[in-house]
Amino acid sequence: MRCLFCENEIHDTAKFCARCGKQVPRCPTCGNAILMRARFCKYDGTRIPEEILSCFREEEAPKATEFVPPVLPIVFEGETVAEPAPEVVPEPVAEPEPVAVPEPVAEPAPAVVPVPVPVVVPVPAAEPEPVAKQTDPAQIRYCVKCGSICTDGRKLCPKCRPKAAPAPTVVENTCVRCGRPCGPDEKLCPDCRAKEAMENKSRQMSKLVIVLVILLLITAGIAGALIWRELSRKDDPSTGISGQTTQDGWEQNDGQSAGGENEPIVQTTEASAIAPTEAPTTAPTEPPVVTYVSEYEVIVSDLSWEDARRACEARGGTLAVITSEEEFNRICAYANQSGLTSLWIGGRVDSMADNWGTGSWVTGEAWTFERWFPGEPSRQDEDGTLEYCLSMWNIKYNGEDIGWTFNDQRNDLIADFPNFSGKVGYICEYKVEVVQ
Repeated sequence: MRCLFCENEIHDTAKFCARCGKQVPRCPTCGNAILMRARFCKYDGTRIPEEILSCFREEEAPKATEFVPPVLPIVFEGETVAEPAPEVVPEPVAEPEPVAVPEPVAEPAPAVVPVPVPVVVPVPAAEPEPVAKQTDPAQIRYCVKCGSICTDGRKLCPKCRPKAAPAPTVVENTCVRCGRPCGPDEKLCPDCRAKEAMENKSRQMSKLVIVLVILLLITAGIAGALIWRELSRKDDPSTGISGQTTQDGWEQNDGQSAGGENEPIVQTTEASAIAPTEAPTTAPTEPPVVTYVSEYEVIVSDLSWEDARRACEARGGTLAVITSEEEFNRICAYANQSGLTSLWIGGRVDSMADNWGTGSWVTGEAWTFERWFPGEPSRQDEDGTLEYCLSMWNIKYNGEDIGWTFNDQRNDLIADFPNFSGKVGYICEYKVEVVQ
């Protein structure tokens, strides 16, 4: 926003211009600045009072020049107008020649008379009065709030400026016990801190003594209870022990008994008084029967046979071993759920001379079951690659679905047939112990 009088950039909320000091005319309703000599506000249509319009400077209207029509001669029909005679310009008059003036005769110089020279005493020069510094009118600034002159060139005069906050008072810390000064962020002086440390130490020692006394009382109570139990056991009639026993092992009844006085003293011992009890006999129990149940897991992975074997062993199992029709049917059920085409199982031969049989399973179990695909095992593929690893696959034979069957296969199937990627996996077998 610019001032309407001096075109200076002013703030939207300023009441006076900082350069010319003129009041900024604003609408009394919405507070927006009004245009030069506008009768109504262009924002809300409010009529502008005359006292606000008087803030504008009066512009001087241009003075109208008096029009003088030219004088034209009157000419009748048939007459000719004579041309005006040319103006006669007077010839310049020649200036008269200057008259010679005789030069003045020089008078003789007067005789020089010596004049005594006065003694000049130096007088200290007076200090010049400070000249008031004149301020350039272009650099004068006015308060944008009250319109007064700001001598320091700021936007607000000293009266309109916000008052500075008073400096915070620094309170010196004092000891809460003795009132003497102490360091910052401290509540006690060094002497009071030492006294408090001694008091805390003495309180801790008192607590320790109390705990020791309580422990001693508890120990004494336990010892007394044990002694009283032993004494009560001796006086119990069910044990057959009563009265007192002398040093010779004879019981003393003070000369009194159920049969009368002066009866002989009978020697008794604790072993003869207590009847022996037979130890309970337990019937012999048979040892528990431990059996192992196989659990299977199908894992989808493009691993070779060797990598699959190591992966199963890392999981705590082995590649699946099939020794019966029941195990084969369980594994086929897991294989059908996987949606795969080929699965590694735990069979392998070491050379062309070895036959598939006992020793071919990774666990060393007997070869008691097999379900070969027609024409298998072939020992080598059509390209001559040796096939020593055992797998199960589910492919058709002469267009007929024959289910899952055994097939000897090369170690890394995906390396030579990448199109089988995602259709190959392996089956891990875990032995679970069952106690009956």
